[in-house]
Amino acid sequence: MLLNTLTPVFKKFLQLLLLTVKSHQMVGIYYDTNHLDRPTGSKIKLTLQADFGGYYNIIPFTEYIPGFLTNPDGVSLFGGKSNFAFIVFLNFNYRSPKQRSLLQELINYKIEYILISSTDLDLVGYVPYLYIKADLSNMNLFNIFRFYASTFLQLNLNSVRHNFADKSRFAFKTKLLVLNCLYLINLFRKPKLLNKEIAIYCYTLKKKKIITFKF
Repeated sequence: MLLNTLTPVFKKFLQLLLLTVKSHQMVGIYYDTNHLDRPTGSKIKLTLQADFGGYYNIIPFTEYIPGFLTNPDGVSLFGGKSNFAFIVFLNFNYRSPKQRSLLQELINYKIEYILISSTDLDLVGYVPYLYIKADLSNMNLFNIFRFYASTFLQLNLNSVRHNFADKSRFAFKTKLLVLNCLYLINLFRKPKLLNKEIAIYCYTLKKKKIITFKF
């Protein structure tokens, strides 16, 4: 019943998402929050994590370091080829240099991508695996998208059973590496938070008597 009200291309997207997650492949979901105020951007980040973060092989993110998704030669942050089956751009804007840079990175390393955008695109030039015309910068539409995608996964996939499947072990470690990378991006952009983390670390070492302080 859930699929009866949806367009064919959106049905295809939901079925592809489900099939990819069930087969233990990694999926990235990217929402660019640079054009939003900080409270709204933070809310979207938490919302995506709440909707999709329960599946070990779905990684929602709003920031990235060039190269961390691909890094095929192991000369940067992580070694080995990316485990991502595809990346979803939730609010793709071809005018954004940052988004074009990420997209070019995916194209260079042959990682599939799905574009959801409010504008008509040159599909011959971009050649996405799927293109959906929708303005997910509109919070009402964004919430409808979230509802359908997260509900469809919940109805068809038990996240607890899925996360403890044998095939998940290696990919789960990969997800932790990526999440640590995203955390570091956030950390280094906020000096106060960085100083707090350093203070906590030093306090922990002091409690363990690994180092001592003289005042």
